[in-house]
Amino acid sequence: MIRCLCFRPREDIGRKPDSPAPPGVHYDLWLGPAAERPFNEGRFHYNWHWFWDTGNGETGNNGPHTADLARHILKKMEHPRRIVSMGGLDVLPGTQETPNTQFSLMEYADGTRVQLEVRGLYTNSEDGITMGLLVYGPEGWMRVGFGGWASFFGRKNEPGESCQEADANARSEEFQKFGSADLLQYANFISCMRSRRTTDLRTTIAEGHLSAAMCHLGNIAYRTQRHLIFDTVTERFVGDEEASQFLTRTYRFPFVVPEKV
Repeated sequence: MIRCLCFRPREDIGRKPDSPAPPGVHYDLWLGPAAERPFNEGRFHYNWHWFWDTGNGETGNNGPHTADLARHILKKMEHPRRIVSMGGLDVLPGTQETPNTQFSLMEYADGTRVQLEVRGLYTNSEDGITMGLLVYGPEGWMRVGFGGWASFFGRKNEPGESCQEADANARSEEFQKFGSADLLQYANFISCMRSRRTTDLRTTIAEGHLSAAMCHLGNIAYRTQRHLIFDTVTERFVGDEEASQFLTRTYRFPFVVPEKV
């Protein structure tokens, strides 16, 4: 089992009146496929994450970063089979739609499980982690943060192997060239845009799809308030067409994605 933790306290976005779009903002293009509505500062810039027609809450915002790590540790090139999720918009009285506290549990066909937990209120860390993983196995457990990882074994939590991000980066020729992991990723993206060669990508689009889909599946279970069964081959919910409707959206013309791309 792997617990994916995302503890990012967020402030109340409040309630703001509709207003004209700021000068220089192409609001129609900004909305894209989302339903047409008046401009509102409370739904603009970063706050678009907290509304279902433009975002996916914290589960879909930072969740994919940890879900991706979990899936790679489990070596899963498939979707989870069973999904449940619960939570709510706690404390904050503003106009936000997505939950700021959410717990999603996903189980693969072989019984391995991934828990994805987000907390958007003031909170403690867990074993020093605010963004990262707690990995549990038959012989011990591992803490995986974005600054490194450490393993522990047995009833006495005896320390095993560990690695700090700085140590790993010091051994990476690519990191030495660009100076940061973020710049390395940006450089790869720009390089692939120029070369047009998918073989130059550091990872495949399918990998990104599988990791992001875990978060979408959690959100769909939350919104339907049901225990869902997902078919990894057909990419549809088994016996639940209402839930399957959430796998796409109503596109606003002309920002339409056809059924076959």
